[in-house]
Amino acid sequence: LEPAMAKVYDWLTANKGEKVVWRSSKMYFLFRDIFEPMEGLLLLCVACRMVDGVIGPLLLQLPPASLARFTHPLLSVSLVVASAFVLLNWQRRFFAELAFKQEMEGQTMQQQRLEAVGHVMAVATVIIAIILGLQS
Repeated sequence: LEPAMAKVYDWLTANKGEKVVWRSSKMYFLFRDIFEPMEGLLLLCVACRMVDGVIGPLLLQLPPASLARFTHPLLSVSLVVASAFVLLNWQRRFFAELAFKQEMEGQTMQQQRLEAVGHVMAVATVIIAIILGLQS
């Protein structure tokens, strides 16, 4: 999916005077932080739906209800995990930018506090993702 997004980005920015390389653009970071975890989720969703609709009933002669007991929780857990990865990526980027600004201003104490808050937020996000994953 990334080569297609790079071509679309090049096509959209071709008319502008300045040329920004795809790997250094904000769209690339947005794509990397959001679509990479979701791409795995979509692949898993397709695989589960193939097992649900085609492989299970037709090839393995399994009832759809027994497959649904396996695939639906798997899809729910994978959605929670992919969403947690997206949120962790956003948090990491946000706190890294704030810490860099604090470091450039010479405020090392605030920078260390921001890094600590970032770590606490990451741990809280992981704990919440584990709880939501266990509930689904």
